[in-house]
Amino acid sequence: MNNPSSNPSSSNPSSAAKKEETTHYSVLNLTPTATTAEIKRSYIELMRDLHPDMHPEMSPREQMSSSMPSSQPSSHQSDSISSSNSNSLPSQDYITRRNSVMSAYRTLKDSKSRKRYDRSLSFQKAGEIITDNLDSLLEFTFTGEIGNIKNFRGMEDSEGLEEERRSLTSKIEEIEVSLNSTLSLLSSTRLLRILNEARVGSAKIYDVKSLHLNGELTDVDIGVWETSEEVLSLAISSLEEVNKEVTEKGRRLGEAEGENKRLEKEMKELKVRLKNLMEEKDKAAKDVYELSREVKKVERTQYKETKRVEKLRNLVEKKRSKTLKALWMRVRRKAGVGGGEVEEEEVEKLKEKEEAMRKEVGRLKGRRGGWIRRRGDIDKKINSNSNGKGR
Repeated sequence: MNNPSSNPSSSNPSSAAKKEETTHYSVLNLTPTATTAEIKRSYIELMRDLHPDMHPEMSPREQMSSSMPSSQPSSHQSDSISSSNSNSLPSQDYITRRNSVMSAYRTLKDSKSRKRYDRSLSFQKAGEIITDNLDSLLEFTFTGEIGNIKNFRGMEDSEGLEEERRSLTSKIEEIEVSLNSTLSLLSSTRLLRILNEARVGSAKIYDVKSLHLNGELTDVDIGVWETSEEVLSLAISSLEEVNKEVTEKGRRLGEAEGENKRLEKEMKELKVRLKNLMEEKDKAAKDVYELSREVKKVERTQYKETKRVEKLRNLVEKKRSKTLKALWMRVRRKAGVGGGEVEEEEVEKLKEKEEAMRKEVGRLKGRRGGWIRRRGDIDKKINSNSNGKGR
């Protein structure tokens, strides 16, 4: 039975502190929660401090070698280092420090490489927890003494230790711990494979009484799984949930693609309809142009016919007045025998000529009315085409 002083975990704080100092975050004087801007700012400040111009006590050869990737100092550098005072910066430490800063920045500046690095730290932390607490777990399993539960790392300084002991005691009384299953779980490669293959942040292998995995391993309790198959079943159930989520997203994506195809089809139909409407619009514009030309032609013809009617009317009036005057003069010359018969014949001839003139004028008026009606029909067509274009 191990006592608290002989517990291997008692030396862990110093080793953990040493490991913490060598992480990329500690090299850049940052915490794991630092943002990308903070990482870049810290890198620039450190590289400015490590620039050879900031160390005038270094020899020119040392300043030249500090900018090279090689980590082996030359013999001349070794002589210059040994001859320098205690405040001079050693070339080997300077180059190592500078390369560490550059390597840390190369890893942490990219989000993907930073996630991989954080995941490796989580797995390393999980291995440290299992390794540091394995002796205490075996000791507790063999002896069954609850008092040695304080050998777990970090619990000797926690508050409410007695209350935690009573809680753990009740848990141990409810669950029979199998030594073989516990050892097979801790030494099995299946657990490590599940931890490595688990997708951080999405697949959660979770058991309140035992192991909590959500990106990192946080704690191991007494009274864990009965067998390692339970771990595998939990992982499979988590993967099934992920598969269901992926299937649901695939179904939604299929529906969205179908809706997109339907909208594309409607868009094509609307484009065809718009093209037809544009063609109809162009055709209507051409019809309106032709009708406008025809209207102008009718107006010119109507104007000519009107002038012709006026001319014929004036001609009829002139002939009528001239004929009446000549008839009157002839009647006066022949005022005697047969004067009445001559007057009647002349009057009849004059009436016939006047009737012929009236018929000609009526015919011309009829033609004028036809042109007017035709112009009205053309105006109606123009108005109907204009209304259709407006719609």
